[in-house]
Amino acid sequence: MKKVIISVSLSLLSTSALAQQAMYIDENSLVCVTERAWDRQYSYLSQGIEKLVDGCFVTNQKLRVVLLDMELISPSQFEIVDNGQAVWVDNMDVSQE
Repeated sequence: MKKVIISVSLSLLSTSALAQQAMYIDENSLVCVTERAWDRQYSYLSQGIEKLVDGCFVTNQKLRVVLLDMELISPSQFEIVDNGQAVWVDNMDVSQE
């Protein structure tokens, strides 16, 4: 039980530290508007098909975002500040300033 509490506490601390810094999706990043679209897009990419599926796009500029749901293995959910759109993006494509 102690391991679970410690793990949750560390996760909350790291998430709150992230929330204190401005976050951006980098230019030329793959972004999807649903988690299902993200999964479908990665199915295409894993089979060597370089085609965007419905619900996914590549950013043409850096986008300011707010973290909604952080995942370690799968994409995390963010909200684009300018338009309020929730999106899923790979954590490696998000930078902090």
